[in-house]
Amino acid sequence: VEYRRILQDLIFLGDEEPGRNFVEVMYNDKDFQVPAGWLKNVPDRGLITLHYCREKETCVQVRDNFTQGVWPEGYQQRHGLEWVQQQRLKLIKAKLRDKFPSGKVAFKAMDRDGGGTMDRKELAVALLQLGVWLHPKETRLLMDALDQDGSGEIDEAEFIVFWNASVDLDASIQGSMCIRRCHCAFCRSASSNGSIYVKRHVVGFLT
Repeated sequence: VEYRRILQDLIFLGDEEPGRNFVEVMYNDKDFQVPAGWLKNVPDRGLITLHYCREKETCVQVRDNFTQGVWPEGYQQRHGLEWVQQQRLKLIKAKLRDKFPSGKVAFKAMDRDGGGTMDRKELAVALLQLGVWLHPKETRLLMDALDQDGSGEIDEAEFIVFWNASVDLDASIQGSMCIRRCHCAFCRSASSNGSIYVKRHVVGFLT
């Protein structure tokens, strides 16, 4: 099926292209390293999520050699690894903004005991109770971003600073990006229950 082929293509790319390519890989919500055996065959069950990263020179070469139709308008490939955490924070913030009208309202909803501060455990429990599920890694990432003074707790002022920062998602990497074409079968079926799929894939191959 299409999504297995895309995952297989990504694994081949990761083996061929220089640098660290697979970042934040998870298989069925557990930290994971893609085994060498997947170069021959990927499983047909489970959920794998990852960010695929490229070195700057590789991105330039892919763009120069792109022959699979028209390069998507406005799309620019990110290079390096630094963008991954920032993008994850933006997506976390988007989840929160979908749920609450303002940072003040969000903080008060999460600060269940009214103490004016939250530690990481209290933050995680509050988010879960409010229907915002984050993986423990995402909760740690969010807490590190919120806790500006390093006290181990966040207060309303710190939360509102985070809330009010720019949250515009880069359209080029929001959601999934398609190998070879947009609106592929992978994108249409990415949420199929029980089927393996990749959260991030990429535009273009080295030729």
